[in-house]
Parts: sequence; C-alpha cells; structure tokens
Amino acid sequence: MNITKSDVEKYLSDVFVAVRTGRFQISPRQKNQDIYKRYVFTEEEVSLYIKFNKLANHFLIVISFHKQEYPLTYKFK
Repeated sequence: MNITKSDVEKYLSDVFVAVRTGRFQISPRQKNQDIYKRYVFTEEEVSLYIKFNKLANHFLIVISFHKQEYPLTYKFK
C-alpha cells in the first residue's frame, strides 16, 4: 500500500475534527486512563504513543494513549 504525505494530512485533518467535536472515545485501558489524567494536570514533557482508528461515521476510537515505551520510526519526519 502506497500512502502519501497528502493521504496522512487528510486523515489527520478528519481526526482533528472528530476530537474538536467530541466524537471520540478513549479505550478504558488503565495505561490510557493514567496518562490522560497525568497529561492534563502536569507540565511534565513526555513523548506519547497514540494509536487510533477513524471510523466511517467520523467517530474516533483511541486504542492507545500512553507514554511511549519503545523507539518509533517516522515515515514522514
């Protein structure tokens, strides 16, 4: 599958709209809940690992939202 930078930009634009309009749900995993609470209430800078799935009805499911545990490879960085 050949994904372009433009494809990623469009996908992320749709994600931002879903978040801004409250059309998302964060998976209730303990790791997700812990960082969500800490991220909101502290000024500590951490790298986050965010994994989500944008559904066809413009709703976003956040599967993972926690401190990055392993090095990542960035295709478009």
